[in-house]
Amino acid sequence: MFYDNTGTARTRMGLLVSIEGGEFSGKSTVIRSLTDIFKIAGYKVINGRYPGGTPEAEEMRDKAFQRLGEGAPIEELVPFWDLARKELVDRVIRPNLENHSQEPTIVLLDRYVDS
Repeated sequence: MFYDNTGTARTRMGLLVSIEGGEFSGKSTVIRSLTDIFKIAGYKVINGRYPGGTPEAEEMRDKAFQRLGEGAPIEELVPFWDLARKELVDRVIRPNLENHSQEPTIVLLDRYVDS
C-alpha cells in the first residue's frame, strides 16, 4: 500500500516503462513486442514518446528541432523540452497511471528524461 499526494491510501498503481537507446537501436521494435506481451497479460498499454506524445508536445519538439537546425545552442532548446515533458506528464503519463481502476495500466515510452 502507498499514499498518493492527497493522503489517500492506494493498493496498486500503473507502471511507467521507458525504452532508452540511440537512433536505430531497435527501441520501436522492443516497444511493439512489449506492447503485445503486456496486452496478452491483461494490461492496458499506452504508448508514447519523449519529447512528444501529444499534439502540443509534438509542436514543441518540432520547434526545438527547427531551432537546432538553424544553429541554436542547446541551452536555448531547454524550454522546449521542458514544455514537452510537462505536457506529456500532465496529459498522458499521470492520468493513465492514476486512473486505472478498471484495468492495470502500463505507459510505455520511446525514451524519457533518461535521454
